Amino acid sequence: MNCPITTELVVAYYQCKRKAFLILQGETSGIKHEYEEILTTRAKANCLTHLVSLDNSALTTDLYQASMDSKISGGQISHENFEAVCDGLVQRKRRSSKKHLSYEPYIVVGTYSISMEQKLRLAFAGYVVGEMLWYRPATGIIIPFNQKPHQVRLASFYPTIEAILNVLRPLVSAETLKVLPPTLNDHCQICQFCQRCLEEADKEDHLSLLDRMTPALIQKYQKRGIFTVKQLSYVFKPRRRRKRVSKATATFNVELQALAL
Repeated sequence: MNCPITTELVVAYYQCKRKAFLILQGETSGIKHEYEEILTTRAKANCLTHLVSLDNSALTTDLYQASMDSKISGGQISHENFEAVCDGLVQRKRRSSKKHLSYEPYIVVGTYSISMEQKLRLAFAGYVVGEMLWYRPATGIIIPFNQKPHQVRLASFYPTIEAILNVLRPLVSAETLKVLPPTLNDHCQICQFCQRCLEEADKEDHLSLLDRMTPALIQKYQKRGIFTVKQLSYVFKPRRRRKRVSKATATFNVELQALAL
């Protein structure tokens, strides 16, 4: 397969591992959610508003000559097997050296607040720039919709990027991939593969169909040989109520939820 590791793939793996596998397989059956379309339109309008005055001198020849396999074109930063996307690069002088410059990535988003996924997009762009110049930018800029530019410290996000890349590197070079079973989470609401995963999860009677069912809890039940909602429904055992207790506090129980379904 040997496909590049892109920003979309890195963020997809953080959101849902199965989504990353489907993207790697070139799955195109998904339909982009309307919410995602709105954010893309907003981001484009926001980009025109805030980045008109962006200094184009950021894209200087020394950045192109950093590596024979490096390239910047149309907001895409390519280096070896990495392809990151950002809306601009800004030159800043490094405190440790008056001569050398650092390049901080900019991204423009269509939301009022900044999400973890957007910070990872920025951090991956900074990571690829660091691979090109042997110096990772310490900070980057995210410009929210109708808000002032927000500076983000990237150092704390690089370990997360490294961990994701360590998993993706062997996957992008593998000849065949076995798609992971559907595991529903909060991201499913706006994911393009939501309908497909929901149908498969319903067909398999997967544990993730239950509310508040976390991956750690799924793994815990699977170690006990419980893989479906029906199997989990047989596990529930109601506790005896004490006679002296006047008010019993109700607590959420996934086993009771499985029994109710």
